[in-house]
Amino acid sequence: MKAKTELLLYRMSWVMDHMMRPSLRNMDESFESWAYRSGCLRQIQSLESKSLVESRPDDSRVGKRLYRLTEPGRLAALGGRDPELEWARSWDGNWRMVLFDVPEAERRVRSRLRQVLNDLHFGCLQRSAWISPHPLTEITNALRDLEVDSSSLITMEGHCCAGEPPQEVAKTAWNFAAINRVWQQLAVHLDSAPKVDDSLSPSKLENWSKKEMTFWKNCASIDPFLPESLLPDDYIGRAVWAKRREILSTLGTELALSSRLFGRSSE
Repeated sequence: MKAKTELLLYRMSWVMDHMMRPSLRNMDESFESWAYRSGCLRQIQSLESKSLVESRPDDSRVGKRLYRLTEPGRLAALGGRDPELEWARSWDGNWRMVLFDVPEAERRVRSRLRQVLNDLHFGCLQRSAWISPHPLTEITNALRDLEVDSSSLITMEGHCCAGEPPQEVAKTAWNFAAINRVWQQLAVHLDSAPKVDDSLSPSKLENWSKKEMTFWKNCASIDPFLPESLLPDDYIGRAVWAKRREILSTLGTELALSSRLFGRSSE
């Protein structure tokens, strides 16, 4: 997805949240008219063709349509991960483990394996012992592509036998100090959200949006979004996420009402 289209989809999510504000309606003109003037019509049509956006006639306004993000579109706007859904996942008390001892002669495979485990948000107990609270379906599929010798790797599941608190195990496997730092960076940027008035230029809004999206992606890339029962007491991710939703929802509504949701790139 092109960067401009990604930013458009991202900002549409501010006012098209499927639970709170499912539709975007410009107060003075049709959405199609705004999209045409702003140069976004082709992007909107492309998103709709990919089932990321859907539309239907507006029964209260003849000749006008209502647009909203589909569920895949909402997830795409978040970069593929919904923290609320992941925090709400249940945990059966068992850890899934990947243990390996790949020979030095196969360093490339070993490095790739660690990268895959990291990308799948496994926690690292040590460089050759990784854990996850979730089933191993994704990593099992990835291992087939890596062609790791079965004698060098084993997958297991089980629970701690010495009464170790799950939260302490999680704090050992994941670097929550680093995770909290990226959430704090996002929180600080949210505090600088632009005020919607006549002084707000499209370029200023775009720059702020790009930075906010970058900060959010940093959080999503490093945070495993563990089930709530595994989160340490000092974890700030959920509080910052709630703050983000409130600020972006308010900002998106104000921008929609002022007809300046994405700026007018064609003017």
